[in-house]
Amino acid sequence: MVDLAELAYYRSWKDKDGKARGVLFQNISNGLRMKLQGCTSAKEAWEKLAKLYQVDDED
Repeated sequence: MVDLAELAYYRSWKDKDGKARGVLFQNISNGLRMKLQGCTSAKEAWEKLAKLYQVDDED
């Protein structure tokens, strides 16, 4: 049986994640948007962006 508190938490998280993904996708170029198309959460998209733009410090 599904716990109502867990369901409410999941719905709240899903709503916030959708808003975060929307902000993220509205503020990047079409080329980057294509690279992030398969990401299923804002966190996944953010981590992929971070990996794409990671700078190695090799002094």
